[in-house]
Amino acid sequence: MTAEERERLGYLCERIQVEQAPQTFDELVMELNELLEQNQQRINRAQANSSREN
Repeated sequence: MTAEERERLGYLCERIQVEQAPQTFDELVMELNELLEQNQQRINRAQANSSREN
């Protein structure tokens, strides 16, 4: 995860904790999920590449 992504992750978590508007809360959670999914995909690709090299 890049420094920018970690910063965005922290920001989203902070906002989600205090958000009162249901629609905004849902949007923040969706953005957080997208960020986490992108990171998981990078991890999976790196692991697949690593296993191919061995």
